[in-house]
Amino acid sequence: MKHCGQCGAELAEGIDEHAAAHQFCSSCGWRWYSPPTPVVLVLVTTPGRQVVYCRKNHQPPGRWSVVSGFIPRGEPAELTALREVKEETNLDAEIVHFADTHVFQLLPDQLVIAYHARVIGGDPRAGDDVDHVEVAPPDVSRLFPGSTSFALVSRYIEGCCAE
Repeated sequence: MKHCGQCGAELAEGIDEHAAAHQFCSSCGWRWYSPPTPVVLVLVTTPGRQVVYCRKNHQPPGRWSVVSGFIPRGEPAELTALREVKEETNLDAEIVHFADTHVFQLLPDQLVIAYHARVIGGDPRAGDDVDHVEVAPPDVSRLFPGSTSFALVSRYIEGCCAE
């Protein structure tokens, strides 16, 4: 945004009293905070407690993630989660539960809404914007430490061990 939404003056950038980046108008004091981009991440598991991993060619070799995608305007997060599972993996799934929200420190402009879903049909194969899909045991060493994928698989492993 270049101009104030109230008076039309040019905006400046700064940090507020809570250390949040924003734009502000030095003429009238109006502030603009850029809204975060909503994203879903979906831990997809099989009845045999396997995890569905996705990988794009731009990721380092051996580095995977869970299903992810941007939430388009007007689509509920739950529907986005299930649609992304189908588009990226060719699998049909059902939501097990809402897992968490997360802000990954390397992508702070994204608000991640995370779900756990289970496979109910389909054959895994890469589609849409992933290059590889693999169904394998839960293993956090495949994932970027600190990422939402890492947190989801870690919690899943803890839950499996407690059962």
